[in-house]
Amino acid sequence: MTYSPALAHKCAALSAQVYQPYFDESCSSVADDPNQAYFSIGKTQVWLINEPDAVFVVFRGTSYEDMMTDLKFRKEKTVFGKVHRGFWNYTLNTFVNVGAWLTSWAAIPKKPIIVTGHSLGAAAAVIQACLLHQQGFEIGGVYTFGEPRIGNGEFARYCDNAFGDVHYRHVNGLDGVPWVPFWHWGYRHCGQRFYFSTYRQRLVRNAPLCQCVLERLPILLKRPWSWGLYKLLDHAVYLYVAACERNL
Repeated sequence: MTYSPALAHKCAALSAQVYQPYFDESCSSVADDPNQAYFSIGKTQVWLINEPDAVFVVFRGTSYEDMMTDLKFRKEKTVFGKVHRGFWNYTLNTFVNVGAWLTSWAAIPKKPIIVTGHSLGAAAAVIQACLLHQQGFEIGGVYTFGEPRIGNGEFARYCDNAFGDVHYRHVNGLDGVPWVPFWHWGYRHCGQRFYFSTYRQRLVRNAPLCQCVLERLPILLKRPWSWGLYKLLDHAVYLYVAACERNL
């Protein structure tokens, strides 16, 4: 499945929608719909949507309660390589439920599965895609927004070999989350980088790292006091939704 700006916008909107307060175990609109499921186990929330042409698996991202998960930088050894322990455990909380629900929809193995999420949800989306790939499900797309580094080089290579051609990792302007955990700690990115430029949020596919750095320099040199603020604001999920909409 080739990159689709319309699908990217839809995934960004779903990733934003799952943050809304009405998403919990008592969400009646989901509970009454046989083509939707929502799980909140531990601090992990995931929303499944069965559509005629594809199935969406949407992970909720970071909240203040998830900060301890994000700060667990120690790696866990897995069959895919070494993975950030907090991200790995966050995904495993709902692994059995997601797999069982997807299998219960008999037609789903014949449909592509689109996995998406923002921030911590983006990390969970990639790990979930690995687990689903191992189970034989067809991964139709992995659309992530503000995705941090998830694992070591072995893990990144597994992802790229398994579904790297449909893994689209969106980075918005000065968003600081994709720069952590740090490279010198052994963490590596996977997938294809889709960069929304600092100016006008023009989408640049596989933008070279030097472009991302050079676009940051004017702000650092002219307004160094705003550097941290931009890194925080550009991570906001609603800005990813807006950037995707501008590039339709």
